[in-house]
Amino acid sequence: MSDWPWYLLIAFYGSCVGSFLNVVIYRLPEGKSIVTPPSACPLCGKTLRMWENIPVLAWFFLGGKCARCKTPISFQYPAIELLTGLLFLACPLVYFHTDMQMPFAEVGINGSWPILIVHLMLIAALVAATMIDIRHYIIPLGIPYVIIALALVVYPVAAHMGVDFRHVVELPHGGGVRIALGGLIGLILANVLLRVGVLPYSFADEQQWLESIQKEQQEQGAIGNVPSATSQPVASDDGHHHTPIDIYLQYPHTRREMAKESLFLAIPLACMIAGYFLLPLAGQVEGMYWLRALAGVILGYISGGAVIWITRILGSYAFGKEAMGLGDVHLLAAIGAVLGPIDPLYVFFLAPFFGLLAALISFGVARIYKGQARVIPYGPYLAGATLVIMFAGKFFEHIIG
Repeated sequence: MSDWPWYLLIAFYGSCVGSFLNVVIYRLPEGKSIVTPPSACPLCGKTLRMWENIPVLAWFFLGGKCARCKTPISFQYPAIELLTGLLFLACPLVYFHTDMQMPFAEVGINGSWPILIVHLMLIAALVAATMIDIRHYIIPLGIPYVIIALALVVYPVAAHMGVDFRHVVELPHGGGVRIALGGLIGLILANVLLRVGVLPYSFADEQQWLESIQKEQQEQGAIGNVPSATSQPVASDDGHHHTPIDIYLQYPHTRREMAKESLFLAIPLACMIAGYFLLPLAGQVEGMYWLRALAGVILGYISGGAVIWITRILGSYAFGKEAMGLGDVHLLAAIGAVLGPIDPLYVFFLAPFFGLLAALISFGVARIYKGQARVIPYGPYLAGATLVIMFAGKFFEHIIG
């Protein structure tokens, strides 16, 4: 295959991106800059030399230890670099050279490279979000925001420059464009109302509640700090050990907070309906591929975000505990912005199977080693399901018909 040099370059680029993801995974949850200072040993502070930053290989050259103080370096670093490089390599191979190839395979990598870049960046975001969510039970919103912004810019520009988006996603026509623009207006309006205080923030008093829990537990001598998602299980006065996630889920006003989120979500949904009937764009957008590509990104964003946000609201109302996190909402919204409005629905229905498999493995390992089964957040399941849809989407389309 004449494209192999390009694919090897993509794989190397992916491993370099993986090296950067290690920085993101370590620094972003702690509020540190991902730009400065340069990478260094966390113990002795030695700044890494250029060759010590070579993805994957440098870890083996150093014997998995700091060159100065000999502190062991986690195997996570080369593992993330290798994983990202392999996923970057798999993406064009699957897209252009297998039965699962994307519709835009017929225009080749030269005709679809802007789209491929966005897909590769989505893969990188999924790796980072998965690792952070597993370790900290959060998905920093900056990760999906970058992907959403990238799709909002690259897709319309690429369509305007001549990339045939009929081979990428189903471009909306007049009615779909009006719905998308109405939804965009609604999202902007809802966020403005949120910022100026007309709409209330949900869970605004959660930290205050956690501090009251801390005070109560300090008085009982049970725990000395406000629980965080990465803390160890703590004992309560009922004699059981509760994970920090259990403590967060004890927040008593979840249904009240869901009413606030329902009010926010109602605004863009209402504007989508209004946009369909009121915006004067019928018959004027067929040749405006940049606008239709932009509308496709918006519809994908709304589709992915809405399906999981509505589920979060309904589940929280039903059980009185927070179901899924807003990080999951934004992550699936970003997935929809890149893959279009249909694929997020496949991802949403496939993700629980990953959750079931992970639960079985977790409980099995806990039973073997007589430990406590670890609760894995939902973000990794969304990421795994997304990769399956990206690499084997035709299989599911064939099943569904």
